[in-house]
Amino acid sequence: MEDFTCDCSEEFGPCEDHSELLVSREGASLRTADELSVLFIQDAVSLGVELSVWGKETLGYAQGDLSDNESMGVAWFSDNEAERIQDEIGTLQWQVESELATLGYSVYWEDGFRILKVTGGPLAD
Repeated sequence: MEDFTCDCSEEFGPCEDHSELLVSREGASLRTADELSVLFIQDAVSLGVELSVWGKETLGYAQGDLSDNESMGVAWFSDNEAERIQDEIGTLQWQVESELATLGYSVYWEDGFRILKVTGGPLAD
């Protein structure tokens, strides 16, 4: 009888047999860090995370800033606002990731991100 061991690990997450992939986004090869942060928050909201009033305002402002710059062929936050927006989006991103955990989702970052629902195996504990 063959001994089956899965590839689940704390570092790389659950294997395909022990998880349901809900969202997968490529990173630097397709988008900037600013775009990726905004997409992460949008994806989390689509999975049930509720933003505070501050969170909604921060996300709206960041989306607007990116949209304005994308029309000029740039996918970064505006130079004069970049540091402030990145700090606020970083804080919101951390809050959203924490909220995803309370909803039972796991997030793995590696040149992009994956949001998973663990369905069994050693990481289900």
